[in-house]
Amino acid sequence: MTLEDDWAPLGARAPTDLAETRLAAHWAAQIPAAAGATLAEAKEDHSHTSLSWSKAHGALVGVALPDGRRAGLSLADLALVVLSDDAVEARCALAGLTLEEGLTWLAAQLGGAALRRPALGRPAHDLPAHPAEEGAPFEAGDPGAREELARWFGDASALLEGVSRERGASPVRCWPHHFDIATLLALDVLDEGGGERGDEEARSVGVGMTPGDGRYAEPYLYVTPWPYPAPAALAPLPLGRWHTEGWVGAVLTGTELVGESQPAASQRFIEAAIRACLTALGAD
Repeated sequence: MTLEDDWAPLGARAPTDLAETRLAAHWAAQIPAAAGATLAEAKEDHSHTSLSWSKAHGALVGVALPDGRRAGLSLADLALVVLSDDAVEARCALAGLTLEEGLTWLAAQLGGAALRRPALGRPAHDLPAHPAEEGAPFEAGDPGAREELARWFGDASALLEGVSRERGASPVRCWPHHFDIATLLALDVLDEGGGERGDEEARSVGVGMTPGDGRYAEPYLYVTPWPYPAPAALAPLPLGRWHTEGWVGAVLTGTELVGESQPAASQRFIEAAIRACLTALGAD
């Protein structure tokens, strides 16, 4: 199956109209992430708190817990799900519930796995401001915007799975801190031990999609080299632009992407940006 076969057309809602939906989903995603953070085996890279996209369920789904079940968030209806053998065992719409009520519901559903730790603690990191932080219930919101957000994650997952497969990059994960979905192409290992270098010196290229943040109030694709090279070392891109304020990376905004042939444009941007990053890092 090609990316074109797997791609759901974007643009039914303008990318700039998704901010409120994205913020609610970002906070709601902390609930399934809490299951991994509390119950799964801890990993040094915090991947036990990460989520991945399930096309079958239209959901961001956490890692497998000790009893094999997985907790997730269905984006199109902002509902918590518990999966067992990839089938939905339980579902709970979050509209009208607070963050704590969502955590309590999920802890009750995972009673067997959570027997010794009945309270689920969400990952400790700063999040963008949202009423859920102050105990306000989640709102029903705009169904069309939620469906569009789900399409963004689904398409990004399909795109990034291809990058991971072809480039030998890391598994595609959604990170609950920044709510981006990404893969990492690690370029360096230690000379003798064979392990990866420390984060400060190991070269890498991150490839992902974020549904929006404090700098861009819309979804965008990104490719980021590490360590950050001088802007002058970055080759021109066929589409998108180089972001160089605060961090360095190639960016293709949702507004730009929806006006293109989307699957082809996304691949063209990603491949050109990866090549430019590899060249700038001396790894081409």
